[in-house]
Amino acid sequence: MMRMTFSKLTLLAFAVVFIGGAKAAENKLDHLPWERHALAHQEAEALSQAQCAERGGEWGKHGTAPQESCALKTADGGKICRNGNECEIACVSRVDPRYAKNRFVVAECVKSTSVLGCIFYVEGGMVAHADCRE
Repeated sequence: MMRMTFSKLTLLAFAVVFIGGAKAAENKLDHLPWERHALAHQEAEALSQAQCAERGGEWGKHGTAPQESCALKTADGGKICRNGNECEIACVSRVDPRYAKNRFVVAECVKSTSVLGCIFYVEGGMVAHADCRE
C-alpha cells in the first residue's frame, strides 16, 4: 500500500489543475476564430439580465433580434492584431475583402461578443472569412 505525503498530494493536485487548464485553453484554440466568436455570442445570449450585468455586459436589443440579450465586452477589444490567436475571441477588420484581396489589412481584436453587421475575420494579416448578420 502506497502512502501519499502532503508534498506528493500537492504535486498531484497541481498537475491535474495545470493539465486541465492547458486542455481548456487548447480546446478554445481548436475552433477557428469565427467559430469562437459565434460560440461566445451564443454563450452571452444565454445569460440572464442579472448575469449579464454581473459580467459587465450590455443588455438590450442587438440588431434585428426581437428579444433582448447580452453582449459581453472583450478584455483586449481594439488591440491591433494580425491573427485570431492574438485575441481573446477573434481578429477582425471592417475592410471589405473585395477591396483588399491579397492585401494586408489593418485589424483589431473584436470588442464584444456581438456578431452584427459585416465582420471580416483576419488571419496572417489578410481577410480569411466574412460573416454578415443583422
